[in-house]
Amino acid sequence: MKRAHPPAFAALAVGVALATQGCGSTFDPYNQLEGFRLLAVRAEPPTVAPGATATIDALVYEPDGPGTTYAWSWCPVRTGADGAYECAMSEADFKAELEAVGVPVDSLTFDLGTNETATFAYPLDPTILALICATAMGPPGAGAAGLLHCDQGFPVSVGLTVRYGDKEISGFKTLRLALDAAAPANANPVLTDLSVAEAKGTRADAAVLPAGEPTYTMVLGEKYELFAEVPEAAAETFFGTTTTGIAPTEQREVLFITWFVDGGSTAHQRTTFFEGTAGFDRLVHNTWTLPQPEELGRDRARLVLVLRDNRGGVAWLRRDVLVGRP
Repeated sequence: MKRAHPPAFAALAVGVALATQGCGSTFDPYNQLEGFRLLAVRAEPPTVAPGATATIDALVYEPDGPGTTYAWSWCPVRTGADGAYECAMSEADFKAELEAVGVPVDSLTFDLGTNETATFAYPLDPTILALICATAMGPPGAGAAGLLHCDQGFPVSVGLTVRYGDKEISGFKTLRLALDAAAPANANPVLTDLSVAEAKGTRADAAVLPAGEPTYTMVLGEKYELFAEVPEAAAETFFGTTTTGIAPTEQREVLFITWFVDGGSTAHQRTTFFEGTAGFDRLVHNTWTLPQPEELGRDRARLVLVLRDNRGGVAWLRRDVLVGRP
């Protein structure tokens, strides 16, 4: 006897289809820090095992000091751009569909609170999520045309709205729910230090910038070499579907660093490690030309580095430097 898919799975599959339609490319924000910004959202760990939790936090740029408020939520799937990225199912509808097939939902809520950090608990039995994946991923051989890709875990969307004075920004992050507790899971990449050297200097010439109060002075209008400290092991090897969606294969993560500055300009807004194409030396090096004296009316400048992998891992680092006139 052929088993029919329960209504909850069918409804969620429709939601996945809606989210897939009209979804265009997105780009990292421009790396000049001007005004209130939401720069990144991070989950630790980025893949949540059955029965486990993840801690989620955000990197915001507050130009006039602390004052941000937070509102966190999650959603099983979002609409695309045409639907303003709203949740494709309300919490009430999602719970009703699950209850209809005997899934307990007493503790299930989309609301993750209003603290600076949020805690996300694995919400359902992994066998239910696996069945949703099987329903929504399309027929065998569908490849990239499939509606839902679960080879790295079931994807849910964590939403965040931040407010700062009269400014409001919303952002979303995909969080992966492992379907097998024993399967290898992604870890966040590691970004430990940032060093600086005068123009054309090498890493051997560079001084490590301290966290907290700045001690290193840079001259306005001058160019400096920047060196991020990222261990090569941060680019993990994993077994997953390629970008063509044809078949799973062993591959190495792609890493990206976005170099945010609150004055002057960098040679590259973003640098990349892509095995066989762009090496680690290209990922971790950049140059920063500080603004001219008349362009900066303060005695310090800030760098913010955001390191991402192509599986949802995130790390960041903030450093301030003192600035002096020529």
